[in-house]
Amino acid sequence: MWLTVPDTATWTFTSTIVAAVLTLLSGLATAWFSFHGSSRATDAQRAMAFGAAVDADRVSLRAERDELRRQLETVVIERDDYRERWVRLRVDVIGTGLDPDRLPRQRTGDAQP
Repeated sequence: MWLTVPDTATWTFTSTIVAAVLTLLSGLATAWFSFHGSSRATDAQRAMAFGAAVDADRVSLRAERDELRRQLETVVIERDDYRERWVRLRVDVIGTGLDPDRLPRQRTGDAQP
């Protein structure tokens, strides 16, 4: 039975089924590649997304840096103001005839009544 030659009708039917299955498989493969794209397109999309994330980080870090610089400038101005006040106070104390380095130091919590 297996060694016999199949008749033409059976061979035609079988070849039609095989051709239909191959056509269906090639259509599915083509659809899969067209919907998913190539790996280059995916890599390009990932690179663009990464670049956008890096740009967003740069913008936020620059804003934070600018804010910190502004705060530093404010602190430096206040420090310089306190230095000037300290020098004026020492000059005023010297002007009264006292030596500011020999004056007794009093802390805020150690004030005497």
